[in-house]
Amino acid sequence: MEMNDNRNELVSTLNDLVKINQDRIEGYRKAQDQAKENPELQALFAQKAQQSEGFSNDLKSSISNLGGEFATE
Repeated sequence: MEMNDNRNELVSTLNDLVKINQDRIEGYRKAQDQAKENPELQALFAQKAQQSEGFSNDLKSSISNLGGEFATE
């Protein structure tokens, strides 16, 4: 029973991190859109959004490997 509780807690924590990364992606996309006059900043924000998407995908993979389901919101 304890192992299952630990797994559920880990999946919950990983889901929190997925949500944080989704917020980061949204923030970077907004910043990218607002930096229309600065191509260097646009590129930086695009790179950071892409990096956060990679992190999110890695977290989702870990959640799946643990037999959990990742949050959709």
